[in-house]
Amino acid sequence: QKSGENIAINALCWPESGKKTAVVGVGGAGCRAVSVLAKKGLPGATLIAVDTDWASVRLADAHRKVELRHASIYGHGSGGSRGWAEACATNCTDELRETLGNPGFALIVAGMGGGTGTGASPVIARLAAEAGIPVAAVVTIPAQWEGSHRDNLAKEGLEALRRETGAVLAVSLVRIQKEIDGGTPLGKFFDTIQLLLCDCAAFLLGQREATEFAGLGIGVFQAITGREDVAGNLPNGFTRRLKVFMALQ
Repeated sequence: QKSGENIAINALCWPESGKKTAVVGVGGAGCRAVSVLAKKGLPGATLIAVDTDWASVRLADAHRKVELRHASIYGHGSGGSRGWAEACATNCTDELRETLGNPGFALIVAGMGGGTGTGASPVIARLAAEAGIPVAAVVTIPAQWEGSHRDNLAKEGLEALRRETGAVLAVSLVRIQKEIDGGTPLGKFFDTIQLLLCDCAAFLLGQREATEFAGLGIGVFQAITGREDVAGNLPNGFTRRLKVFMALQ
């Protein structure tokens, strides 16, 4: 086998036990990412969609789905509230544990700065870590023009996620905005971000090469080390590929 194939096997299939990887899309951005990854093809991975917006979950192309709920929030999103999203995820811990199952590795994909991705992702990461599942995350950080409120929420969410995972790869929309033509329509800009988020996840799971990332400039990616007890158990292939992004910081 070639070295690239070894990395892919290590990432998508836990070598010692043969357990598969779970890719958990959280919130609107995460659910859309799961659907894109399903279309691109991610063999050997279980795709899971989680959101407080039930329409988002139901439209997602995923193997498993969780519609987060709470007495005060029932299917229509968290209204951009990190706290409400966290409460919904906490209210659904039993269902989340059952849906997550017992994979060899879990990768959370989400956008920081809104409600569900920011508030629910750390809860899901904690549940995985408590179950002894190595867990990491790939997330986006909002652009400057999205406002200080979303920026502050993203920072809080990123720190909460870091405390529960072995590693987090953050993709900065601020830096990408500078790299993309200023005349790019807003819809196309976010489509580009969505594809980049998916490409990062696919690369970390050994399913594509890194050539697309090299031209994005320094500072787009930030690889953050999380909990030592979780980081030490991350798949070797994932860790080796994460170092590629460290070189681009």
